[in-house]
Order: sequence, then structure tokens, then C-alpha cells
Amino acid sequence: MLGETVFRRMRYFERSLSDPIPPACPMPGVTVEELPPERWREAQQVRPGTSVEEIARRLRGGDRCFTATVQGRIVHVGWIATGMAWCEALGSELPLERNAAYYYGSFTVPEMRGRGLAPEVSKLYQRLLRQAGFQSVVAVADAENRSGIWSLEKSGYRPAGWFGVLRLGPWRRLIRWNGAQE
Repeated sequence: MLGETVFRRMRYFERSLSDPIPPACPMPGVTVEELPPERWREAQQVRPGTSVEEIARRLRGGDRCFTATVQGRIVHVGWIATGMAWCEALGSELPLERNAAYYYGSFTVPEMRGRGLAPEVSKLYQRLLRQAGFQSVVAVADAENRSGIWSLEKSGYRPAGWFGVLRLGPWRRLIRWNGAQE
């Protein structure tokens, strides 16, 4: 209960884009691409609670959405922010280094989990970000989210510390501490 009302922490991960990015693995029937406008409504249905208006707001603000489709159906979405990094779980903006992007909102439909879709999507956005001059990508994950952490590590991210937020009424304080170990 305290984690939801007073203090919440998340693991912080970094991925250097100067490190090698593995080649895409052919996955029969899977297409990885950036979300085209005509598929916004379908992407919204993948992650209930994210409205088409929210998708449009994010894209107008400069965020990018990457998807994996199986037999034409979107089954995975992941978002990249390159200006401001808002962490919904902490209810706070995260400071980004210059030339860093923020990966968030990764979601795979339950029946497609465990197939390595998120790491395949990451290969596309990492290449595109590197071509655009970005030097790193950062992400956060709940320490209890083992599959989310596995997915980040499989995508080349390394633990780099923690972010926490202390909340007392409307007052908030973001805290960052370094180190992969707790």
C-alpha cells in the first residue's frame, strides 16, 4: 500500500546504442514496424485503457510507437519518447541525458508472451534511434516484473540503478540512486 501512496520505486535500465545491435531474427508470420496512422484504433485495442486520443497526443508530442504483428494482427506495442520522459508508474517526469531516448509502455497480448516479440521490436527502434543520432535508450521496470526485466535484458539493456518517488499529498520528490544492486 505504501508503494502506491507514499513511496514507489522502479529499476532503471540503460542501453548504449554504440554497442552492437543483433540482426533481426526471421520470425515467420511476424512483421515489426512503426505504427502507421491507419492502425491507431487497432493499437488502442491491444492495450485497453489507452485511447485513440492518447495515442494521437503521444504521436503529436514526438513519441513513436513500434509494433509486432502476427498474421496482420497487432500483438505487441512499445513506445519511445525522445523529448520529455514521463513515467506513468512513478507519476513523474524522468530526467534524460542529452541524446537519450526513453522506452516505455511495452505490452504483449497474453497469448503471445514468451515468444521474444519485444526484443525483436527493440532491434528496429534501436537501429532507427542510432541512425537519428541518439546514443542511448533508458527504461524502467517494476522490480517484481520478471518478464519485463528479462525482456529488457534480452534487448541489451543493463541495470543502472533505481528511481523512486516520495509522495506526501501533492508534494513529490523524485530520487535516483545508482548501482545495479539493491
